[in-house]
Amino acid sequence: KMLNERKLKGWLTACLQGDMSLWLHSMRTGLMLVFILLMNFMLVRSNATMIGMYGYKVHLGETLFTCLNSGFNLIMTSVAFLVMISEIPKRVSYQKYVLIRLSRGKWLLSLIVFCIGIVAFFLLFMTAMCALFSLSYVTPGSGWSDLERLAENADYIYAMQIIPQYIRGLSPVQACFLAWFVLFCFFLTMTLLILSFSLFEMPNLGIVVCVSLLLLNITVLFEYLPGIVLPSNFATLGAIVSMKPEHEFEMLLKVLVGYGIVDALIIALMSFRVKKMDMQF
Repeated sequence: KMLNERKLKGWLTACLQGDMSLWLHSMRTGLMLVFILLMNFMLVRSNATMIGMYGYKVHLGETLFTCLNSGFNLIMTSVAFLVMISEIPKRVSYQKYVLIRLSRGKWLLSLIVFCIGIVAFFLLFMTAMCALFSLSYVTPGSGWSDLERLAENADYIYAMQIIPQYIRGLSPVQACFLAWFVLFCFFLTMTLLILSFSLFEMPNLGIVVCVSLLLLNITVLFEYLPGIVLPSNFATLGAIVSMKPEHEFEMLLKVLVGYGIVDALIIALMSFRVKKMDMQF
């Protein structure tokens, strides 16, 4: 059993290193990371300006939650991310080299794990940059500054609040992780969807579908379609809980279960496809 685990770890690690190397050495990856870095800086400075206007003192956990809760400027960030992952798997001879030594099932498994890793890396990078840019205006502290101001002045309840009330029962670390995990599920689903289109030899169509779904709230006048639910409603924690203000965590649980079901169906479809497809790279 230990020998099998070592073999599994060995080939999986080698595949992940190869895929990650191809991704990081791509020109589009570097350009999009710089673009996202600048967008992140603008978002943090915008939050800093707003906080300065009110004269509030905030803590690092709150600034991170604010960025995560909004999806780091979701539209621009998502489009840049889609450009970075527009070619999964890379259509190079390396894929034939891997397939000669592995089964189709292991090859697909390595790609799925790579998708999970690339999404986690991307969001951790965004979070780290947000924290770095926020250091210039945050004050030391580990709780919610809203509760501190409320304790000092009861009339603060009528003023502009930094953090929504439903999340204050959690610590900033827990709240940030929750918002981060929602974003992780959203980006992972998009990544798996692009991979599935690529396996059906339609990689460009996958990008078009994802971008179209992402921009539906802009391209469709949903104000005239009462009750319509758009994909962007499930992208961030803030958007999800806004659909059921009195039952936030119940709605969140339903959405996370929904992500699990959708991802499982996409993986099942890819598994069926990989067994039948001709491997051409």
